[in-house]
Amino acid sequence: KYREINGKLGKSNGVLGAEKINGKVVLIPDYIISSGGTQVSGIKAARNHGAIKVITYGTHPLLTKGNEELTREADLVLFGDTVKQKEHPKTKVVSFIPLIGEAIYRINGGDSTSRLFDA
Repeated sequence: KYREINGKLGKSNGVLGAEKINGKVVLIPDYIISSGGTQVSGIKAARNHGAIKVITYGTHPLLTKGNEELTREADLVLFGDTVKQKEHPKTKVVSFIPLIGEAIYRINGGDSTSRLFDA
């Protein structure tokens, strides 16, 4: 997807790896979910290509239009805890508190923070 104007849903160049989606669970990550339009478009495209389950994730869920359409279309919606959200059976909040706390601890102790991201 690309945007010609900030804040307006852009045009899509198709589904990356569409031939590999059929019969799979698809995760659609995003940094900021403003209206949810990008995720809803991605969910519909993944389903059109045969995805059996679609999960979406947004670090910062602004949800300026609410989460009704997003939760209706997705199987599960994961949010970071940076913006408080209403509870919904199809949403789950992922807390950043342990990660941030550990980063502060490591910085104060002179330890590596990059190791936090080693899998």
